[in-house]
Amino acid sequence: MPTSEFVGIELSETQANEARAIARTADINNVCIRQMSIMDIDDSLGRFDYILTHGVYSWVPPAVQEKILRLCASNLTEHGVAYVSYNVNPGWSMRGMLRDMMCYHASRFEDPRERGVGENPSDVFCK
Repeated sequence: MPTSEFVGIELSETQANEARAIARTADINNVCIRQMSIMDIDDSLGRFDYILTHGVYSWVPPAVQEKILRLCASNLTEHGVAYVSYNVNPGWSMRGMLRDMMCYHASRFEDPRERGVGENPSDVFCK
């Protein structure tokens, strides 16, 4: 999309510099990567047809989440679209990984008691 302009916001200076280097290497001249906090974005950045926040919303405190939603409301053009991905894994991912490993290793046992399943049928987590 050579006639479009793209603005990326990155808190990490290292990541912002990497993104700039990738754009230069790919000879992409319509991308601007700004190293800044979401909390510092204001109307001076302009209005956008699309605002994408991927892999951010789930991991930031409520004040930043609120700021993201306010930016979507104030910095979109009239028919602009916001895409805010929400990752539901932060609190469950480690437990889920451990559960999956235990179920995998327990699957070799046919007798539920050998799998470590309790006496209550609702205790069966690995089928």
